[in-house]
Amino acid sequence: AEEFLRREDRGIEIIPTPTFSDAFRLLAVGRCDAVVIQRLVALRLLQETGIKNLRILDRPVAGFRQDFCFAVKEGDRDTLALLNEGLALVLADGTHRRLHAKWFAALELPSDRPILVGGDHNYPPYEYLDEHGQPAGFVVDLTHAIAREMGLNIRIELGPWAETVEKMRRGDLDAIQGMFYSPERYRFFDFSPPYMVSHYVSIVRKGVTPPEDVADLANLRVVVQENDLAHDLLLRHGLKSRLATAASQEEVLRALAAGRHDCAIAMRRTALQLIGRHGWQHLTLSRRPFLLGEYCYAVPDGHAALLAQFTEGLNAVKASGEFQRLHEKWLGPYDAGPLSWRTLFKYIGIVALPLLVLALLAFAWSWSLRRQVARRTAELEEDRKSTRLNSSH
Repeated sequence: AEEFLRREDRGIEIIPTPTFSDAFRLLAVGRCDAVVIQRLVALRLLQETGIKNLRILDRPVAGFRQDFCFAVKEGDRDTLALLNEGLALVLADGTHRRLHAKWFAALELPSDRPILVGGDHNYPPYEYLDEHGQPAGFVVDLTHAIAREMGLNIRIELGPWAETVEKMRRGDLDAIQGMFYSPERYRFFDFSPPYMVSHYVSIVRKGVTPPEDVADLANLRVVVQENDLAHDLLLRHGLKSRLATAASQEEVLRALAAGRHDCAIAMRRTALQLIGRHGWQHLTLSRRPFLLGEYCYAVPDGHAALLAQFTEGLNAVKASGEFQRLHEKWLGPYDAGPLSWRTLFKYIGIVALPLLVLALLAFAWSWSLRRQVARRTAELEEDRKSTRLNSSH
């Protein structure tokens, strides 16, 4: 911090101290006006020193950033290589994440209020407001399961997607429970490992061949959800002039069904549920995925401890089998994946029962035919015997 402040003339007096605790004591009695310090260190020292008349400014110092590294004597490449290799291993196996959560979670997580988790209010079957105005859906149940595993006090707030994203940008939300990863979004948010891969498909009215890639959209009027992953993709491909947006996936399909656009790009499972709910049977989906999205938890950039809590909780929910149960409950009807044993036996029964009936009928007919042949053969044999007997007389 001192090096940063001395790099240029800022018109301030710099008072160096041996420790940050000493700096806080000077500040507490009015012998300096401010202390430049890393936020988490400040939180911990305020707890340890018990100083009550200081406050932390939430606005970071512009241009000041600290990147923590291991350091060795110049030229000691062997030691540096060992440290780098070891660091890569503990990052890869999750040790770094667990240590970060252990030491920093208590400082980063809010202690005076619930953790505010945002989402989309109309994105079934993932997340939506039910008929009572309460959050429901696969991701809502998953977030509650993670909170139980990790002992987190959470409150889920669902709203229009564009507003939800903007609220987290402003710091009014601590996390978003379902956001597709993209390089553009990674500039502002940190993401958990994906817990699901979902398919976007193109949707058209029946009688039209659904487009299967971006090139097929060149002469079409396309509608997508505002700030959705598909919206980002089409803007990146320069299709802004052909593009219209709607506030939700439901409004996207409603506009297409009404004939206001030629094509929509939407989530496959969500589209299937909405088409079934509203009876939009004149809409048809492409068979091939138009876009694959990795669904993750997201937090504001730098909130690593909270992200680690969600990631650890997600792993625990998967290990317990709860994730699979929730997946089958909410998403099973929309999956075309491997059949369950129950469904498989059902289909086998549907096919096998008529075949069994036919086999029994064939067996009965064959058995009846054999009896008839045997009886007729016996009658012929009796006739021959009678004929020989009469001739002998």
